[in-house]
Amino acid sequence: MRSIRTPDLTSNSPLEPHPPESWRPNSARQRKAHSFLEETLAKLHGDSARTEAQLPKQTLLPVDLRRDTVQDVLRPEFIPRRPDTTDSSRPLMTVEMERWRKAFTEEAQMAVHSMRAVVEDSNVSRLISILENRHESGSTEVKQLRDHVQDLLKLNCNLRQNTLDRMSTDEVSKLRSSITDMSERLNELAVSQRRGQGFDLSTLAEQTAEKAVETLSSDVTHLAALMHRSCDDQQDQCRKDEERWSKVLGHLERIQDRLGKLEASFGNQRDMLRMDAETVHRQALRQLDATLQKEMEEERSQLTHQITGTLREELRTLLEGSVSRFAGLVEGELRDSRTELQERVEAASAEGRRRDVALTQAVEELREVARGRNREDVEDGMLSAASFGQALRELHERLDRMDGDYREEVRCWRAEAEKVSKSKEEVLSDLERSHEETKVQEAEARRLAREGRELRGQLQSLREEMESSTAIHAPDMLRKIKELESRKNIRIDLKSAAVETVKNVGFETKKTGDGPVHAFLDARTAEKVLQDVSEFAIMLSAPMVIESYVKNGANESAVQAAVGRAGMVKEQLELLGVKSAMNTKGLVGAKNAKPPGLVFKFDVFLPTG
Repeated sequence: MRSIRTPDLTSNSPLEPHPPESWRPNSARQRKAHSFLEETLAKLHGDSARTEAQLPKQTLLPVDLRRDTVQDVLRPEFIPRRPDTTDSSRPLMTVEMERWRKAFTEEAQMAVHSMRAVVEDSNVSRLISILENRHESGSTEVKQLRDHVQDLLKLNCNLRQNTLDRMSTDEVSKLRSSITDMSERLNELAVSQRRGQGFDLSTLAEQTAEKAVETLSSDVTHLAALMHRSCDDQQDQCRKDEERWSKVLGHLERIQDRLGKLEASFGNQRDMLRMDAETVHRQALRQLDATLQKEMEEERSQLTHQITGTLREELRTLLEGSVSRFAGLVEGELRDSRTELQERVEAASAEGRRRDVALTQAVEELREVARGRNREDVEDGMLSAASFGQALRELHERLDRMDGDYREEVRCWRAEAEKVSKSKEEVLSDLERSHEETKVQEAEARRLAREGRELRGQLQSLREEMESSTAIHAPDMLRKIKELESRKNIRIDLKSAAVETVKNVGFETKKTGDGPVHAFLDARTAEKVLQDVSEFAIMLSAPMVIESYVKNGANESAVQAAVGRAGMVKEQLELLGVKSAMNTKGLVGAKNAKPPGLVFKFDVFLPTG
């Protein structure tokens, strides 16, 4: 993309024209501009020389073409110069010619400066600045153009410095004085020629002015045409740039569409990966919950057995104490009952003996009464005997009642004694059964204690296994999987829990006297690949199958060789620290397809061996 830079028309230095930044080496535009500047300088040089030679000394030109005005316009600003270092040994003519050339160069530069002012007044610079602001970019071409502009500026600075080094203020004043003298002589020569030829000074001035105006107008027209062509070129370039930008924008839109599709696909893959990770996490949590539930049930049963044993011991102790206390109480009651029964029997015997004694005494008294009475009193005695017989009958009835009560009381005490005896026998039998049950419970308690010790050992081993387990959580697992895949050694499929090698792990087979021996073609690559596989296997801690594939159509020996290569990989994984169960297989690849090489399939739902 091209860039147009507005000329710096506010510069105070007439010796530093700013070349356009569209300058390119060895281009048509460069050649045209160079030729235009050379022609312009040549025309200005020739016109200046002719005008100074043809005008007389005392000629009064129009205000716009006066010499003082032209000198004021073309007079360069004062610039401090270095001391004159001109070699005095050079010829004076050469020095004067160089000074003339430099003076004309300065005048040409001032003319170019004036034309730039005209261009600025025509508002072309604003258009150029707008185009520059719209189409400025950091492309390689712009960089090259800037480099060329920097080179031109450096050359211009060197030229200016060289000019300042070679020409001082005194030399410029001398040159001006010599030019003035030469102009006066040329004016005198022109006056003499005018007198000889009869030309009018006013006519000559008008012709000269017209010629100068025509030359200036042609130069301005040519410059305007060049500017128009430059503007047309810039417009064409702008159109091309706009077309290119439209193409770039279309390409960017297509890229954005592709990025949107890729982001959508990545989002779908991320969602699927999240779902798979959540599924694996839930399954792991279920397994962990089942394990913890089982351990809790075992702990609960163990605590139940311990509490049951403790309660049984306490009940047995209480039962033994209760039985002993109850036996003591029964024995005491039996002793008290026996004592009371004996006392009652003794009291009843004593009462019977007293009643027998009283009865005997009454009979004796009756006999004495019967012997001591006379016949006179027989009738009264008969009445007394009748009353005595009635009293005796009453006494016998009382004695019978007392005997019946005594016998009934004896039967009650005997029944109570038998009941107490039966209760004692039942208590003793219950005590014997309690002793037998206690022995059985002691045996059961010893068995439960032994089982509890075994369960505690198993629980301790399970805890140690859980503490030493290398399994990690799902987020850490996903980060680890991304890290492993970023190494570009393996490809992990979370759906099937399979790992496929991305980099080829080549093998070579050497035949020896003991049979074929397998080795890696590139040991370093194989070590990197198997290191990543071992990290993934240690992270999962699950059984896996190592599958080594051969091309379709291979014979049985090739399949056996594949099994041998898988066995070699298994040995390397064991050396790298993989402790889970590993099986090897030699398989034939699909038809018309490149065999995958090595595939590691994990079974994450089986316990490790």
